[in-house]
Amino acid sequence: MRAGGRIIARSGALDAEGAVDEWAWFGNAYLLDAEGNRIDRRNAQDIVVALYDHQIPPGAAAVVHYSLALPADLDEPIQIEAALRYRKFHSPFYRHVRGDDFAGNDLPITTLAEDRLTLPIGDVILPAQRIDLPDWERWNDYGIGLLREGKRGESRQAEAAFRQVESLGRADGALNLARVLYREGRLQEAAAALQRAAAGAAPAWVTAWYTGLIARDLGDLDTAIDALEALAETRFNDARRRGFDFSRDARMLTVLGRSLYERARQERGAPRRSARVALLQRARQRLEQALVIDPERAAAHHNLSLVFNELDDAESADRHRALHERYRGDDHAVERAVTLHRSRNPAADHAAEPVAIYALRPMRTTDPQWVANDSE
Repeated sequence: MRAGGRIIARSGALDAEGAVDEWAWFGNAYLLDAEGNRIDRRNAQDIVVALYDHQIPPGAAAVVHYSLALPADLDEPIQIEAALRYRKFHSPFYRHVRGDDFAGNDLPITTLAEDRLTLPIGDVILPAQRIDLPDWERWNDYGIGLLREGKRGESRQAEAAFRQVESLGRADGALNLARVLYREGRLQEAAAALQRAAAGAAPAWVTAWYTGLIARDLGDLDTAIDALEALAETRFNDARRRGFDFSRDARMLTVLGRSLYERARQERGAPRRSARVALLQRARQRLEQALVIDPERAAAHHNLSLVFNELDDAESADRHRALHERYRGDDHAVERAVTLHRSRNPAADHAAEPVAIYALRPMRTTDPQWVANDSE
């Protein structure tokens, strides 16, 4: 952040050895081992949990919050410059690689995206600043970033953003609004938003996924199964033309298998036995299909143990029950690792908050540790 020709505050500065300020926002997955140590030696086999995951997948967005106390003597417009930059290795790992030869992190830094904005001070009037994105896309990206902050994040703000997108005539708004409402448990509202999205030509395969989830939670298992089986068989011409094959989505197949199992349990009594067994066999097929893709999927093993138990196949039920115990996450180990690391790393503890606010720091002109480097 600049005022006139001087930098008044920044986030993401490099120190004299080329390391990034640990209090900056990082677009990475911060992984821990069982003892709460960061995975920073290429020791992927020791991963227990991600303390946070700030990675931005394709088609998604992220929102980062900053705070700043402005100097009282400002009398020129403020120039805000934001950039997302990439470097292959962070400094602790690069130090590990170089060993005694480490003399600083001099790996190249690539700018992936950048933008700037000027804010007036006092009565100064600035010319309009051009933004080359349609309003609906900016609102939609903002909402997606808010939505991805998690259940304890900013769902209400995301809801407002997506309602704005819908008001601008985009089906994306209703579709993403349904995602927010579903996560908040407002199922009837989510179903209504999803219907509006479908009427507005939202991708049929996305609406099918959320139709399945919402119908399942509402207890309408037949509708849920129909929607999920359409996905499992990729019954969407546009999706096929684009090369999509949802039959390889292990998560969806597991949800479908569980839904079929629950539907089978509704067929009670001897007269309904054949219908019950048919549904159980369909559940078995979908869950085994999921395990072909992901053999360590604990939820699929758990559901298969239930299916085989209903089919009176005790041996198979026991086998999948044992596999579920083997592959399921250790909640105690996860909680311990997170607690240990957060207690001894204040910067990481801050970054792991559902809504973290990053302070823009004044330039440290008297601190030789920090260098004035415009590449941070």
